[in-house]
Amino acid sequence: MRISAITASAVAFFGMATVGVASTLDVGNYGPCLGSASCTVGGFEVTANPAGAVLSEQDFRGLSGLGVDGPTDGSGSRDNEIQPYLSEFIDVSLTGFGDDGIGISEIVLGHLYNPDEFSSDPIEIATINATLFDDTLSVITISSDNNNPLGFSFLGDANVTRTSTFQGRFVITDLFSGQAVKELRFSGNNAPFGNDGTDYSLVSISVVPLPAAGWMLIAGIGGLAAMKRRKKS
Repeated sequence: MRISAITASAVAFFGMATVGVASTLDVGNYGPCLGSASCTVGGFEVTANPAGAVLSEQDFRGLSGLGVDGPTDGSGSRDNEIQPYLSEFIDVSLTGFGDDGIGISEIVLGHLYNPDEFSSDPIEIATINATLFDDTLSVITISSDNNNPLGFSFLGDANVTRTSTFQGRFVITDLFSGQAVKELRFSGNNAPFGNDGTDYSLVSISVVPLPAAGWMLIAGIGGLAAMKRRKKS
């Protein structure tokens, strides 16, 4: 195949790879999900777990986020969160943006505080499991722990900042070394502490196209063309 034909194919690929713009799942568009076991918002496919649970909203201290209303809930006013000790978690598939997923620019979690809900709640741990484009797994763990000098700690391929202690709001950026992600699972520590355990909400997920592969392909083909011209000369 001639290089010009390959270049044309690469440009076509690049155009397809960058169709669409940054997209966000948040309080502005997840309303139709509330009360449903699963829903689709743009390229986001969101599912509440375990079986019988539905997606719900935690709206507290001026911050709203997605949670789970599970079959074992109903005893208090703080049931609309992800409560791992009740086997609750949220799955978010991103293959609606493409078979290989999409890049994630930011994830925001809320209501992950410690220890102002209950004095017997010494630590809260949120876990994000990401299935990457090549089906490998990457895990981010955030521990809200006032025994830590910063009030929290984290592990994983990301940068985490607590932007509000009052709201338990954490902003996660620089995720997964910029790799495309197929699926996210939001869970956490499933062991109860006293009369409570980890509970938090999913405030938002922001995704962006990943055009770098297209540019790299075009750049590589350009290099081949230059080599061919040098050989001719």
